[in-house]
Amino acid sequence: MVKTTENNHAIDFSVESFRENGYALIRGAFDSHEVEELRKNAFTSADHKGDLLSNPLLRDFVLDERVLAIARKILGHTLVYFGDSNFLLGEKSHGYHKDNADREDPKAPDWQSDYTIIRFGLYLQDHSRHSGGLNVRPRSHNIPNAQEGKNIYLRTRVGDLVVWNLRTSHSGSGRLLRLFPSVYLDPSHGDRLPGFFFAPLQRDRGALFCTYGADDNHLRRYLAYLQTRKYMVERWKHSEYTTDLPEAARAKNVIVRHLWSEIEGKVGLGINEGYVAISY
Repeated sequence: MVKTTENNHAIDFSVESFRENGYALIRGAFDSHEVEELRKNAFTSADHKGDLLSNPLLRDFVLDERVLAIARKILGHTLVYFGDSNFLLGEKSHGYHKDNADREDPKAPDWQSDYTIIRFGLYLQDHSRHSGGLNVRPRSHNIPNAQEGKNIYLRTRVGDLVVWNLRTSHSGSGRLLRLFPSVYLDPSHGDRLPGFFFAPLQRDRGALFCTYGADDNHLRRYLAYLQTRKYMVERWKHSEYTTDLPEAARAKNVIVRHLWSEIEGKVGLGINEGYVAISY
């Protein structure tokens, strides 16, 4: 169990539970005033095409000590940030998926050792009794398919932080039943019912996401995969950092990699709109 304090907030986090389940829900990591400010800044930034670190209104989330302390406990003392962060506004798809490079091939490199890339999500409204939250399959980070495992709806409240292993099966925009908000469905079945069966959103949906990795072969493979994805190449292309950011990050043992400067002009960038496995 790790406890960290930032802005007078104590955070309890069990590394053991994370390793067992592939995700963790950290209650009350941010206070309601912070979340409201982040929410306002996210909606103000609707036209921003780069990552969070290149957004002056949202960049502090990437280097927030509460987030970094948890990431260090999972990944080790030095973290690598590589521009994989964003905000989402509105509802997205409901299907289960994984985020890593090798999603269903048990012989692929992602499944040969403990996986060392993690993603944080901060939802900017209540999902304890409202739809729009995150569904996960516990322990699915050890299963090379997205459909196997129990379905759990994470009833995040304002200020709760979620972290998951990129191999963990998850689904955004989960939905609760309108008349029975204690009941939720597997996302693969939810589309069979008309929309009026489901509890509404509390307010327009917004969420922040940020990814970190260890400096190892898993990260190198993930970056090779991301270079084939059109959305990620476009995000890197539009991410410019102020000159003070690398030094501020190093002070917190975060290596910031500006991927566009590393790959600009490379052949084959962004060739895939959707997921396509890369070779090994």
